[in-house]
Parts: sequence; structure tokens; C-alpha cells
Amino acid sequence: VISRAASFLCSAQVESGSRSNPIDKILSIEKEMGVDENPLRFTWNGDCGSGQLRTSVLAVVDPITESAQRLSPLLQVLRDELQLPLTVILSPPTEIESDSKIPTSSYYRFVADSNVYQDSEEQHSPMAHFSNLPEEHVFTIRMDVPEPWDIQQTKAVQDTDNLRCSLQSGCSDASASGNAPADLEMWEQRHLTTVEYGLEHLLFAGQCYETNAGPPNGLQLTLSKHQDAVQTPSDAQSAEVGANGEVTVSSDSGSLNLSSTTASHYSDTLVMKTVGYWQLRANPGVWDLNILKGSRGAEMFDMMDGKIKGGVVKVDGKN
Repeated sequence: VISRAASFLCSAQVESGSRSNPIDKILSIEKEMGVDENPLRFTWNGDCGSGQLRTSVLAVVDPITESAQRLSPLLQVLRDELQLPLTVILSPPTEIESDSKIPTSSYYRFVADSNVYQDSEEQHSPMAHFSNLPEEHVFTIRMDVPEPWDIQQTKAVQDTDNLRCSLQSGCSDASASGNAPADLEMWEQRHLTTVEYGLEHLLFAGQCYETNAGPPNGLQLTLSKHQDAVQTPSDAQSAEVGANGEVTVSSDSGSLNLSSTTASHYSDTLVMKTVGYWQLRANPGVWDLNILKGSRGAEMFDMMDGKIKGGVVKVDGKN
């Protein structure tokens, strides 16, 4: 009954767009029906920081949706690391019409490893762990990351688009490669698959327009390290100028080629005809965005400073 009431209140709240607190209505129903303990309501850290003004968190969750899969690790961080008062009310649907409308058809892990935020000499990489997966299936691993993140595989033994599990051969890297080290435990030989990913770049994007026309289709743009960010090492001992004009500074921390660092660009791209969209690879830091030097576009265009007001960019000057 409590599940049905919670499900109804959540759906009604979404349809009405109301921002009222559904827990008050749920508690009111519990009181009217004489329910002392709701088995679908869980509370943590209720006595933490009593007498202090603290943020409390309430989550009404449908446990068989992808939203719940994304939310659960974040709630664990709020509960265990931030020690915030947390109340979770499970609100599963009361019925499912057909197999085609099953809310979740995949296994999902949101990587929010609390060990990463702890000060420790050992470096812990965030990790998603899947266990008790069905056998005699073919699985595909897909990353669900923010659009500006360029995530690439750095280590994988098997084809992550075609991970096969069977009762006879198992579901491990060792069984797929046919080369199981003798020191591996039996469960690792049959069931352990490891895939590593890394953040290669951050994608930097924008739009480009002429002041009195449409997008400059095919304009070549470059991204290079900001000139002020390239500094001579403080412990520099000597400098060598090569025949081609390159300057190399030597220090206790190593050598730095100033000429190649400042002259070359990190990434380049072309402006697209569609809404003048462009995209460049970057990493955290300070960068210079320029038109490619020596190109036809550099002879025809200049970058202008503008002001944004009411969603409109006003540029002073000529193109």
C-alpha cells in the first residue's frame, strides 16, 4: 500500500510540475493507515550535527530505473563521506504492462568511488565492478560520460563490443586469450575481465561567424599553449641555440625546447558550414585560439572581441 501511494504521489508530482515535498504526504498516509515502520523508507545520519543548520537530503526513487542506477552511488557519497542526513523512499511501480516496457534492460554502474576522495599515499582509480552477470550471453560495454570528455580504452584483452560468457569456457580474460598464468586463482581464470579507460582529452567547441555574413566554412583554427604559460625553469643552468633557431634550456629538472613549445599548435580543426560549429582537442590549462598562420583564412579574417547581451553577440569593427 505504501509503495502504491509513493508511486502515485511521485507520478502526480511530475505531471503537475509541483516542487512540494512528497515525504509529507507519504508520512500523512502512513499516519492515517497506522503504519509504524515503512519497510520502503530508509534513514541515515538523522542525529548527526543536531542543533546545527545542515542540509538534509530526501530521495524518492523507483529502484528499477536507470535513474536509480545513476543515483545510488551519489547517495552513498552523501551518506558516508559528507555525512548528510539522508532519507530514501523506494517507490517501485505497482505493475508492468509487458516485457517490452521493462524499465531497465542493461547493467549500469555510476563511478563515484569514495576511496578517491580520501587522503592516502596509495592512489586509487575510480572503478565500476559488475558481478553475478548471467552466463550464455554476449555483453557490450559502453561509457556514459559528459560530452566534452574524450574517453578511450587504455587496456582491454577482449573485444568490449562482443564480450562472450559461457558455462564451459567462462567469462574471463584468461579464458578468452587461452593463456592463464599458473598463479591466478580459479575464479580469476574463469570470471575476471578487466577493462581500463582513460581521459585522453577535453573537447573544446564553439561557433564562428563573419560579422556581415554566415559561417566562414572551412576556416582553419588552431589551439596552442598560452604564451604566458610557457616559462623558463627557475633552475635553468644553460641555454643552447641550434642552427634552425630552436632554443633549448637545460636545468636540474630536465630540458625544455622553448621554440618548439611556443611555435607548434596542439590541435587544429575546420569551421563547419552548419551553424559555424568547430571542435578542438584540449587539456586543462590556458590556451590560445587562433586562425592558422599562413593560411588563406588568416589573410581574409581577423578575430574580433564582442559583447554578449540578450543572447546576441555584438562585435565592434569590420570583418
